[in-house]
Amino acid sequence: MKTIQEIIAKLNYLNGNSKNMSSSQWLYEIEKYEDLFCNHPDAGKTRFIDTPGPIRLKMMSMYQEEAK
Repeated sequence: MKTIQEIIAKLNYLNGNSKNMSSSQWLYEIEKYEDLFCNHPDAGKTRFIDTPGPIRLKMMSMYQEEAK
């Protein structure tokens, strides 16, 4: 099983690089990693960060450290 950090990294990469992939490949990868994310037991420990550009996922502990 992939760690939640690996899944987050891949989803963040895909969200930021959609223009560099064919739409069918991008959709396939997004679907695959969203499914892994939704079914991962640590998915509830993550948070969306609204940044300039694509919205990104991070672990809550990482988010709390940035907010300080």
